[in-house]
Amino acid sequence: RVILNDLLLVEPDYIPALLMLGGSYFCEALYDEAETIFRKLVSVAPGLGEASVAYFNALWQQGKRDPALREIGRFTAVADKEKETQTLQDYQTLLQQLDEQS
Repeated sequence: RVILNDLLLVEPDYIPALLMLGGSYFCEALYDEAETIFRKLVSVAPGLGEASVAYFNALWQQGKRDPALREIGRFTAVADKEKETQTLQDYQTLLQQLDEQS
């Protein structure tokens, strides 16, 4: 993580480094830290499906259901519908499952 943080000091919007750093926090169940990194990532790349899913999962793992669901809405509004077809389909499936559970 030190190398990634050093890299982000020089290039703070470097998407691969943000993905890797956030992912390293997430894998260690450091969800608050992952959320912070992934929030930055969605601000840098608002239409990137990987960023949205990562941010959604970091929020969801912390029990932040409403903000996580708002992230789906935010992403759906800005996503390139052709490039992000799979992410949009995955989100639709998730929303249907959640609706069925309630």
